[in-house]
This record gives sequence, structure tokens and C-alpha cells, in this order.
Amino acid sequence: MAGLTEKPIIVRTSEITSFKRCQARWYWGWVQGWEPNRTDTKLWFGGGIHQVLAKWYQRHFDRGPQDPRRTWLEFVRDEEVYLRNRNHENWREDTDWISARDLGFAMIDSYIATYDTDSSWDVVGTETPFQVRIKTPRVRGGFFVYVGTFDGVYRDIDNDKALMLMEHKTSSGAPNLGYLEIADQPNGYFMVAEITLTHQGLIKPDEHLDGIMYNYLRKSMPDDRPRDSQGRALNQNGSVSKRQDVQRFWRHPVWRSIGQRQKMKSGLIDTVEQMEAIRSGQLKIIKTPTMDCPWDCAFFAMCQLHESDADWKEYRDAMFHKRDPYTDHRLALKSAGDDIR
Repeated sequence: MAGLTEKPIIVRTSEITSFKRCQARWYWGWVQGWEPNRTDTKLWFGGGIHQVLAKWYQRHFDRGPQDPRRTWLEFVRDEEVYLRNRNHENWREDTDWISARDLGFAMIDSYIATYDTDSSWDVVGTETPFQVRIKTPRVRGGFFVYVGTFDGVYRDIDNDKALMLMEHKTSSGAPNLGYLEIADQPNGYFMVAEITLTHQGLIKPDEHLDGIMYNYLRKSMPDDRPRDSQGRALNQNGSVSKRQDVQRFWRHPVWRSIGQRQKMKSGLIDTVEQMEAIRSGQLKIIKTPTMDCPWDCAFFAMCQLHESDADWKEYRDAMFHKRDPYTDHRLALKSAGDDIR
């Protein structure tokens, strides 16, 4: 079936992640353009926190000027969304629900209380869009345009002015720090950020990115239980609770070299060539079912019907609608003109 992509081939960072997670999920969402009628609350919430941080970290050492709580309030408006409150390690055994509005306020307050203004972060830019043309003779047209937006870049004054890529994340649990060493999406940002920032005049031609700073915010309310002298949470009878508070923030640097950038580029080209082979019918789609599918994939119920040879298309037409996932970037390419050559 023909997809929605037109020349030039456009590839988004989140698309790469989707393709590697499951080719069927990628094909339904990116090639055929199906999108759930119902908004994914996890993506919605994370997007709001990203907006808050983007407006908080202004150029150089400026923060604000708007109170981040106000930014959050403008984002949520009148939305009535509830998320699980996971404020201790055994949340699966005792889970309650909390307003997303209240959870966001609590996370922002705790974040600012923990990091204040990040006085050592000399911010180069935030929410920076990019378009990079990558040549490969094995796709139609001989090239594709890699597009996306990275969270930001800063110079760390307290660390030899290391030039670091910001990567903000919201998470329900503790991050897998080992995985961060090989995560695709941030590596893609690292590959293109330097040339983008140089082109925009935000860094000098002889400056190079040193790495990625993962900035994790856990989706949990503060634990206001009384504490003992060691900081342990107490029960109402004064005994030490078996359910202790959780860590709410992590900052984890992943250092990268100039040489690694070429390896990232080669890996991206290999992936895009596979994607185009599937689009053209040269390769068949392979599903990748995991235990995470029920919560991680919007197409899970549809996929179950597809596997059982039931009328999955009727479900698809009722629960999803079509859109062009590249619309914004197509407009940007048209306006960019010679900038993408």
C-alpha cells in the first residue's frame, strides 16, 4: 500500500524509535498515518513538562521570565486527566489516582526546589528544530531529510564548559541508565545538533558537543509522611515504614566523541534503507510483540484482532483517524529552500 511520504523522503527522530520497536506499529502509524482518536495521556503529560522546561531555560543564565507554574497552568487549562500516583517503590500494590494538573504542579515545585536556577548552565538554546540532508544511493532520490527538535544545549560552567545536549524525560519509574548509552533518539540528536547549532550561529565552527545530559523527572507526588533522624518515612505509630520514598530526579551524563557521530550516521542510513524497502514491498513487515505492548502501543487491541484474523479494519476505522505525520516538516522544507541542499 502506498504511504503518505512524498519526495524528498522525510524521516523523523520519533519515527526511528517506532520502527525499531515494532515494524507493524511503525507501518500503521507512519506509513499509513493512523492515529488514535483518544489522546495518549502519557505523551500529553510529558509534552506539557517539556513546554515548561523550554520556557524556563532561557538563553545563557536567564530563567523564566514566567513562573513555570503559570506555564503549566496554561498548558493543562481545563483538562480533567488523572494519572497513577507512584510515590513509593511498591506503588503496584497500593495505587491511587491523582489529577494531572496537581501532579504537574508538585513535580515543578520539587524540581525548582532541587535545582533552583541551575546557575552553572549557560544555555545556548532550547527547543531547537533541525533539518539535515543525508545522502545514500540506496533510497529513491539518493537522499533523505532527517528532521526533529532537540530539547536544548548548554555549556556547563562547572565542568570545563562542556557543551551538553539537554534531553528531558518524564518517567513513572527509575530510568535504565545502561540503556541510555545506546538510546537511538538522543544519539540522533547528538549526530545533528552540532551542525545545526553552527549553521544557526549559536556555537562557533570549532566547538564540539561533548555529550548528552539526561534530565529525568519522575511522575510522583511528594511524600509528606513524618521522618526519623535518618530521613526514613514513618508509619502513624512511629515505626519505620516498609514503603520508603522514591528518588524523583536523575541527571545522568553520557559522553560522546566526534568519531561516534559517523557510526550513528551509518546506523541511521541502514535503518532508513530498511524502512524504504518495506515501503516499496521488497521486505515484509515483522511484528515485535513484548510484555510492554498493552501499555506501550496504541495499536495493541487492533493488533490482537489482526493476529486472530478478526475484523480488525472495522476496529481501526472506529478507533483511529488518518493524518500526515510529516505535515509540519513538509511546510518547513518548502520554506527552507536552499537550506536543505
